[in-house]
Amino acid sequence: MKTKLTLLKNALLVGCAVFALTSCSDDDSLDYTTYDCAGLYEGSLTIREHGTGANNNWLNGSTLSYSAAPLEVTAVSATQLKYEADSIPEVTSTWGYQIAVTVDYVSDGVDMKYFTASGAEYTVDSLKADGSHTYTKYTNCDVLAHAKPLGVRLEIRGGEGNYQGGLVTYRSNDKQLGE
Repeated sequence: MKTKLTLLKNALLVGCAVFALTSCSDDDSLDYTTYDCAGLYEGSLTIREHGTGANNNWLNGSTLSYSAAPLEVTAVSATQLKYEADSIPEVTSTWGYQIAVTVDYVSDGVDMKYFTASGAEYTVDSLKADGSHTYTKYTNCDVLAHAKPLGVRLEIRGGEGNYQGGLVTYRSNDKQLGE
C-alpha cells in the first residue's frame, strides 16, 4: 500500500512539474497572423460628426449609422493591416464615407491582436439637395484597431482644426464574408 501511495505521490509531483513548465513558457502569443485576419467583413459602422457644422455639409454633432457596412482588411505585412471601406451617397441629403487606414501591430490581447496608428484620415461625403457633393476630411486622427480571424474592430478619433472631435467606430459581425 505504501508503494502505491509513493508512486501516486511521485506521479502527482511529475504532473505538477510538467504543468508548471508548460504554463510558464514565454510564448504567450496568439496562434494566428495578420494574414489570417485579412478578408472582407460586414458589421456596424458609426460616424460621429465633429459638432461645428463646418461647411454646412451635414448635421451638426449628429451620428451616421450603417448596420451592414462592408470593410476590407488587407495584411500589408506581418505587422501591419489596412482597413478600407467606402460608401457613395446616391440620394440627395444622404452621406457616404471613405476610410483607408494602415495600422501597426502593438501587442496580443486575450483573444485579439491590437494595432494602432496616428496621423490617419477619413472623409465624409455629403450629397446636397442641389446634387453637389461636399467633402469633410478628418486628418491627423488616432486609430485603435483589434483583429482576429473571425472579427475586427476599428476606432478612429480626433481630427484637427474645425474638424476636431470626429469619431468612427466599426465592429464586425463574428465572421468573414464568404468564409
